[in-house]
Amino acid sequence: MIADLIIYQISRSRSEVGDCSHLLQQFDIDKLTVDGTLRRYLGRVVFCIEGYDASADELYSIPEVRSFLRAWRYRWPYLLFFGSIENDNLKVLHLGLLDQRESLSGNNGPCRTRFDAGALADLLAADITHADALCVKLGISPAQRLRRTTAILRYFGVAGGVA
Repeated sequence: MIADLIIYQISRSRSEVGDCSHLLQQFDIDKLTVDGTLRRYLGRVVFCIEGYDASADELYSIPEVRSFLRAWRYRWPYLLFFGSIENDNLKVLHLGLLDQRESLSGNNGPCRTRFDAGALADLLAADITHADALCVKLGISPAQRLRRTTAILRYFGVAGGVA
């Protein structure tokens, strides 16, 4: 289903100055609801912050990125409605929102990150609430909403999905 994804690139220059106005305009919930296109965005958008490839730091640990993510989420808390779980981009964005985390790099292996699971759970709970409210607004069935929530929790490594 990769072909069905919508890639949205966020430039380094915009993230460094905390400018999320382009995102707010492009993904205006009210406008997308009125014109009937909101439903087509559910789980299909890959948000990519570009321009940090040369940085030795992980994207989620760069202060300017973290500041941008917090400002964006404060004004637009719908990442879990729009965000694709087909790759790790949504995880990276949420790691950038956590207050404390520690990156552990192995020798040429994947980077591992340690963080407070409770803090992530609190963040996900708030974001799932916003995503679910949009789904209700669109008339998405409770069964479909439960499937999406379960998929999100599994994506983030919450064992077993919904209890």
